Amino acid sequence: MTIPDDHRAKTKILLVIGGLCQGGAESQLVQLARRLDPNRYDVVFLIFTTREKVFYTEIFDSGVKLIAASTSHLPAFIAAPLTLFRTARVIRREKPHLIHASLNLANIFVRLARFFFPACPVITSIRTSFFPVYPRFYKLTERLLAPKSDFITVNLPDTGNALASFLRLPPERIVFIPNALDADRFSPVSAAGRAGTRARWGLAHDDLVLSAVSRLAPIKNQLCLLKALSCLKRAGKLHPRLKTLLVGYVTDEKYFAELRRFAESQGLSAHVRFLEPVHDVENIYRLSDFTVLPSLFEGFPNAALESLGCAVPVIISRAANSCGIVEHGADGLAFEDNNELMLADTLAAALNLSPARVAEMGRKGRAKALNDFSWKSVIRRTEELYALALNAARPPRPGAPADAAPH
Repeated sequence: MTIPDDHRAKTKILLVIGGLCQGGAESQLVQLARRLDPNRYDVVFLIFTTREKVFYTEIFDSGVKLIAASTSHLPAFIAAPLTLFRTARVIRREKPHLIHASLNLANIFVRLARFFFPACPVITSIRTSFFPVYPRFYKLTERLLAPKSDFITVNLPDTGNALASFLRLPPERIVFIPNALDADRFSPVSAAGRAGTRARWGLAHDDLVLSAVSRLAPIKNQLCLLKALSCLKRAGKLHPRLKTLLVGYVTDEKYFAELRRFAESQGLSAHVRFLEPVHDVENIYRLSDFTVLPSLFEGFPNAALESLGCAVPVIISRAANSCGIVEHGADGLAFEDNNELMLADTLAAALNLSPARVAEMGRKGRAKALNDFSWKSVIRRTEELYALALNAARPPRPGAPADAAPH
């Protein structure tokens, strides 16, 4: 495969992910596609679902070519080989200089396709804690296919060494690239702007508002939050103007029904609203006093990062805070996993903080988000990785000694 000279031609990057539903990895990859320098990179996006299922519709106006090779409507024994065939066909047609895959399905099919296109460098991505989260099948698949990845990116700093040992790869092939914050989009607003945003959502300026932004699924554990509200109600500590917004798409209908039944049975209907996913989710953070993440597990919670970017403190379970994004007492509060009594106490303490103290926590969170999670830094790291992968794939110049090839 011919690698372009940086001064004369663009580098074609094929980004691959299963779909672009609402999610942290999906959002990060869309933002990466939009932020790569169009003068240097020609970006093509491949997904395995339909265009109609794309939540991050900004990709359509980005100038990035989107290829939707849907197989999700087919039985697995048909979908799997067809997805591999379509992936290989896209690679053959588009002739990318480098492939960058994210999440399990994309990682698998891109590396299988590499058996047909061995010259094209491949970067795959693990977007969470590998050992406690990945099912046994995916762990074994990852170990089997790891040699087909030139590099594997991780977004948690502690994942690298243990992962390299398990996959039997040199540690330098595991590269840490953190999540990044769109600091212009996820930013605070003035008091007047906040009041106006609340009014558009039917909320009063003096309501106390909690938001939980994530898909409605058992692992996100919104039920713990509802149980904590019930504890406060039974203790006579539930503020009459407290509003809790549960914002996200439903992935488990049975669980969603359980949440609704519990809220109704505990007399919480006046305090809890279920909202479908919204594209301007930054306004949900901005109208909130606190964001709550009671998850049983998170790798790197984008909701926490986005909330901090909007200068809104985060109340988070210790499991959701495994990456340490929230500093207890500084820019948020942490509580023990799946402990509604402790969460109730934490909520009561948070809602009794003075406005000045909440504002101070918000400023600290915003400063951390800007300093530690900038897109400028992530783009620089990504471009350096692309250059490393491409240079490793570039054959030596004719007549040059082997050690003259760029590294």
